[in-house]
Amino acid sequence: MWNTFDFATPITALNVNPRNYKGLVSFDRKLKKDGFYWYKANWSKEPVLYVTQRRMINRGNEITPVTIYSNRGEPTLTVNGTVIKGVRKGQTDVHYIFDNVKLTKGRTRSKLRSYKKTERY
Repeated sequence: MWNTFDFATPITALNVNPRNYKGLVSFDRKLKKDGFYWYKANWSKEPVLYVTQRRMINRGNEITPVTIYSNRGEPTLTVNGTVIKGVRKGQTDVHYIFDNVKLTKGRTRSKLRSYKKTERY
């Protein structure tokens, strides 16, 4: 982690807003980025169940990995009514990856669940 929030930088010759976008939260403090939820899942006692890259609407591939951050145990992912099998652990105990998830053109409906002990989130 380099910085908590995106921040202003000196104006350069580039034709872009003078901002550094490496923060965990957007410059206007309205958008918490994927990295924010990774840290929250690792460090917080609050339940976290988060799908990464959720703002990426138009995907170039029909088959894609789906990454989940969960501090409530192994997640279950359902896409368009089909339970996706084969979840694997990622880099930490809260990082889960479903490889080769098939998407369809148009709207995709997904459901994500995770259980820990008798709690359900």
